[in-house]
Amino acid sequence: MSEKPTKRSPPAAVSAEPVVAVKARKKAAPKAATDVAAPAVVKSTKRAAAVVEPVLPQPIAENVPLALKNFLRVSDSWELSEIQQCRLLRCPSAAVLRRYRAGQGPRLTPAQQKRIQIITGIHAALAKNGFAGDRAYRWMHEARKEAPFKGETPVHFMMEGGVDALIEVAHLLSGR
Repeated sequence: MSEKPTKRSPPAAVSAEPVVAVKARKKAAPKAATDVAAPAVVKSTKRAAAVVEPVLPQPIAENVPLALKNFLRVSDSWELSEIQQCRLLRCPSAAVLRRYRAGQGPRLTPAQQKRIQIITGIHAALAKNGFAGDRAYRWMHEARKEAPFKGETPVHFMMEGGVDALIEVAHLLSGR
């Protein structure tokens, strides 16, 4: 049996640098002047140490109720992840939150409406106290030593503490 010689392509050049795939991103809605930069998600891979992909908030549909729209705007300005938004709102899943953004979510419960009212009040109190934009973001995401936080970030404190924690933060900011 005679073997036919096979055609081989020349070997590809080997690069010393890791190969990182770039994902195509959806275009986000134009940002308002009061919005801040989007947070980044860091993903580890075998080849590259980390790939940083910004998380852009999804646009809010026109038919979303005003209170929910305000909550979504506040959570976007605080650069909260979908999971953090769900935990603050006590929303069952990120899929339901995305449905809320699209104007197709279920009705808000009275408890969720109360949470929204408190959270938008906290945002207004931050602005009244001179914490707007990046300063509000920093205040919400930096660990605070004073009571009631005891080393936690206000966001984490509010997610873990329920409505009582939301009210406590609102009272702290309003000076009550």
